[in-house]
Amino acid sequence: ANGGIKFATNNVERARVTNNGLTFNGDTAQANALDDYEEGSWTPTASSGASGFTVTAANCIYTKVGDLVTLHFEVYNPTSVTSSAFKIGGLPYQIASNVQVIGSVMVQNVDFPTNRTMITMYGFSNEFRLYGLGDTQSWDLLNGNEITTSGFIIGTVSYRVA
Repeated sequence: ANGGIKFATNNVERARVTNNGLTFNGDTAQANALDDYEEGSWTPTASSGASGFTVTAANCIYTKVGDLVTLHFEVYNPTSVTSSAFKIGGLPYQIASNVQVIGSVMVQNVDFPTNRTMITMYGFSNEFRLYGLGDTQSWDLLNGNEITTSGFIIGTVSYRVA
C-alpha cells in the first residue's frame, strides 16, 4: 500500500519498507532510509611506489551500507619498489569529494622513516597512503622503497562515498 510494508511487535513498529528504502522504529524520513546494502570483494592495486604486490583475495572485502563503505585488505611482497610515495588504489567506491579519512594498518618488514615509530593510513580521492608518525615529528609519507620485498600490510578503513 502507499504506506509501505510495516513490521511490528506488540503493536510497536520496528521496521518499514517504503519507496525510499528500509526505515526503523516508525521513522519514515527519506534522509534516514537505508536504501543500499552490498558486500563484495575488491582488488587493491599499487598506484604509486611499486609496480604491484601480492593480494590475499579472501581478505580483500568490503561492505557498503548506504553511503558508508568499510574495506579490509591484505597486500604483501611489493614488486619494483621506487622512491615514490607508496599508494594503494583500486577502491570499489570513490571517497566522497573533500573527505579525508584515516584507517588502521598493521605492517611487517617496513623500514619506518627516520624518527617515526608508528604507521597510519590516510585516504583521499581514490587511494590510500601510508604515513610514519613519531613524537614531536611531522607526518612522513612512506615510500615504496621503505617496504621490503617481503613487506606485509593489513588494513581496514571506513569512508563515505560520493
